[in-house]
Amino acid sequence: MATKSSKASTSSKPKSQTKSTPTPTPSRVEQARTAAERAVDVPVGATSLEFTTYGGRGTLAAYANYEAEPMPAGNIGASVRPGTNQIITIASPAAGHYYFKVTASAAASGVMVRAKVY
Repeated sequence: MATKSSKASTSSKPKSQTKSTPTPTPSRVEQARTAAERAVDVPVGATSLEFTTYGGRGTLAAYANYEAEPMPAGNIGASVRPGTNQIITIASPAAGHYYFKVTASAAASGVMVRAKVY
């Protein structure tokens, strides 16, 4: 997916392309039945927020929420496709604190987690 510009990112791209948020990235989901949770601050004027998991092996579920812990029954976005490649896109996000949770539902290793604000 091509991007116009990034306002903040937890990606490991060079600083000339994106700015990093204070959260450590990329994160890895390493074991079955474990979860990784990250937070991203979205500035005023952001046009899109994208949470992505990729690489590695296993089966994951991903959830996003605004100002609260994301859960399977309480979230503003979810991706539960088979495998490790999950994506949640939030168009026109309100400024504030977003949480992203990845849960390994089957043996998983080497999975990368990334959040981008556009």
